Amino acid sequence: MYALSQSPEPQPMIPVLDAYRAPDGATLLVWCPHCRRYHQHRAPVSSAPRIAHCPTDGPSPYVRTGYKLRDAGPAPADVIARAAQQRPQPEGRQY
Repeated sequence: MYALSQSPEPQPMIPVLDAYRAPDGATLLVWCPHCRRYHQHRAPVSSAPRIAHCPTDGPSPYVRTGYKLRDAGPAPADVIARAAQQRPQPEGRQY
């Protein structure tokens, strides 16, 4: 007699977002289309899913699934400027 194997529940697809490397070499800047903000993560880019920094009361599905990062290369100047405007940086700190 053979036992029937039960298939596991389908896992949600984990999205992949572009991660720009900030000039400091330690920060990754990731645009979130749901929050419409840049999230910051520590380098390096890896294959492990990251926890979303989205507000938990917002519409972002990334709160549930997280996301993976794809190396998009060095951050262009406009990305650095927009990310820096989102929150104050400690005095003297630049990406």
